[in-house]
Amino acid sequence: MRAVQLALSLVLAMLCAAARAEVSEVPIRDATLAWHWHPDSLRELRLMMPKQTRYRLSPEPDLRLRLRDGQSIAMRGDQFDLTQAWSFTLRGRSHRVNPVHLVLTRGDAFEFALRDGDGQDWLRLDHALPQRRDGGTAAEWRHFDVRVGPALARQLGDASLAGVPLGSATLQVELAAVAKAIESCVAPNFPNTGNFQVDVALTAIDSADAVCNLQCNGAGAAAARVKLTPSAKLQGVGNADVPWYRMFTTSPHGYPYAGNDQHPFLVWAVYRIDADGRLSQLARSGVKHAFFSSNEFPNGSGGCGCGPANVLWSGCTDTYGWSTNDSSAWLSARSEIIPARGQWGRCGSLRDADCNGSDDSPFIPGFDLRAVVAESDLAPALHPGAQWFVEAWYVVRDDANVDNSFGHRRIVPRWVGPTSKWMLDFSETLGGPQLPFVPGPVIDAWVAPGTTTATAMSRDVVHADGRLRLAARVQDLGGGRWRYDYALLNIDHTRAETQGSEPNLRVFASDGPVAIAWPLSPFAHVAVAMQDGDLDAGNDWTVERDATQFRFVAPTGTSMPWGALFRFSLVANLPPTSGQAAIQPGGSGAPSALGIATLLPDAASILFADGME
Repeated sequence: MRAVQLALSLVLAMLCAAARAEVSEVPIRDATLAWHWHPDSLRELRLMMPKQTRYRLSPEPDLRLRLRDGQSIAMRGDQFDLTQAWSFTLRGRSHRVNPVHLVLTRGDAFEFALRDGDGQDWLRLDHALPQRRDGGTAAEWRHFDVRVGPALARQLGDASLAGVPLGSATLQVELAAVAKAIESCVAPNFPNTGNFQVDVALTAIDSADAVCNLQCNGAGAAAARVKLTPSAKLQGVGNADVPWYRMFTTSPHGYPYAGNDQHPFLVWAVYRIDADGRLSQLARSGVKHAFFSSNEFPNGSGGCGCGPANVLWSGCTDTYGWSTNDSSAWLSARSEIIPARGQWGRCGSLRDADCNGSDDSPFIPGFDLRAVVAESDLAPALHPGAQWFVEAWYVVRDDANVDNSFGHRRIVPRWVGPTSKWMLDFSETLGGPQLPFVPGPVIDAWVAPGTTTATAMSRDVVHADGRLRLAARVQDLGGGRWRYDYALLNIDHTRAETQGSEPNLRVFASDGPVAIAWPLSPFAHVAVAMQDGDLDAGNDWTVERDATQFRFVAPTGTSMPWGALFRFSLVANLPPTSGQAAIQPGGSGAPSALGIATLLPDAASILFADGME
């Protein structure tokens, strides 16, 4: 019944919005385009772009901006003409493209191509965030993802490089007339105000970038590291309008969160499932602070809702491209977040170390707070038959359904071109059918939630401090041996030590689990393996054994981060039976252990194999 009520509320809200919608089209009088190139991407491709990054555009007479209630929903017409040539340098050789146009390729999504007079696309621009001041004549699209077009890919020496990210762009236009929004629908239905419930669902990951630290050789060089950054699209599927206020801004009157600049947090991770079925998290990002909602209809048909752009309106969607997610302007550390509450400890954080309420704008190098994978973990030749995945998750305060805030998609890493670059494809073969986006975390593709069979099980343990998921798979290796693989996902379980209150909350610690234990016969011989999703060997858990159990234990002063997946493996000479593991939370509080059902070897003698990694 509750679900039905929510669905009806959502439908009614969208019908009301449609009923009061006022649509207009306004001619575009003038425009400028600014490039923001990513140095790491350019270095990989041996590209140089001119120092001039801002170009004047001459709009064709048929260009119109379509607005609904003053919000930009589409662009109509053909193209902008660049008033000067566009140029670049490749491997020391200069190239000049003239004439060149910024051609509208999809008006309802504000997608463009940089196209020459022969109809060849040199660059592609998409995933922009539209912005417009109410009652003014200016409109702006920020944070375009700028990607290699087919013509530039041919110049680079490999057609498969089309789509590789290069940077971002900003498009500004001046309208020929004022387009003022109607003054209705200005009071959001915020959570905690009436019977309004937050529910945000991740709906797509449709691009991803891979950048190397320039030591890659395609075969797993020892010091080579690759950062992976996806796009992420979401939708407000609850009947509440979701706060989306950027860091260090003033909240509006009547705001429900104590003057806090509340906004969702995006994190992502990279996984591999080996041919033998083992699941490993290879890397995880820091926290990207969301700051703006574009409010599109789910089908890409334009604007949705009305009012400020710092609200995700019920039923609307928003997209952050890879270039925005990789920007250091919005990144911080996971340890500053209390994920089960959706709270950020601003005071003493990376961005506000002195707790004065303004952004310290710290310098964050290009590989810090990103999902960084060892090239040896990414190279297909070193992992025959393996599959790779990228996962994204929005942490949203008061979210009624955390599971649908996750999503993942299989990626195919490829080492391409004479430029020697890793790229991520969403198809088995170049140009082939696209691999689907799948709601939920990657662990659910490994073992479905609630599974109970003789060789697989997945269970959650839920506590006020957050939730954990333990999945187990058991494989008969033959010869009387069985391999047990356990994947522990810390969804959002932490015990936080804090001071003060919002907006001046300080998080001293946000500890996850510090140990996991299984019952074991005193006569068993134990040698085990684990994988913890990062490249720091100093924080690896160690195994302990006593007369009744073995357990993995975190080094002193460390704990399992939220959003992390740890894998524990062992080989036994006996088949599985149902049993229980015990997870020890970190920090202070009760209980001291959380029991969770799983599969265990059920007899006295256990033999373990070496070489599991």
